[in-house]
Amino acid sequence: MKSENNMKNILLAGVIAGAISGIIRIIGDLVGSAIGLWEAFKVPLANYATIYIILSAIWGIIFGLIYSKFYNLIPGSGFLKAFYFGLLLWIVIRVYGSSFLMAYAGWRTTFQANEIMFAGFFEMISLGLALGYLYKK
Repeated sequence: MKSENNMKNILLAGVIAGAISGIIRIIGDLVGSAIGLWEAFKVPLANYATIYIILSAIWGIIFGLIYSKFYNLIPGSGFLKAFYFGLLLWIVIRVYGSSFLMAYAGWRTTFQANEIMFAGFFEMISLGLALGYLYKK
């Protein structure tokens, strides 16, 4: 029974944390385009937001499961543990992926890489912090 409740806790924490990070990412995208770091959306904001929040919630489940499996291996406790997890996600997912865009694509894609790294930073940190707050071992 305890492991079943723990799994429900992980899944629920992942969905909520993913949705929160998706909303934070959209805000980061809007701020970045407003200050001229990249071009504005080419699709209606409602479409982009809906898809991004749903996908972020799905990925939140996956990252929540990873967080729960590696929980004891992440240094620190509380806030720091969650922050480190989000920072690790940002480096591995956003910085790594963006480096390939910048290296192999034209200058136009560099703007997309900037968007991925800038808004992605706040997205991944908020995901880690939300998981840290919601997931109770």
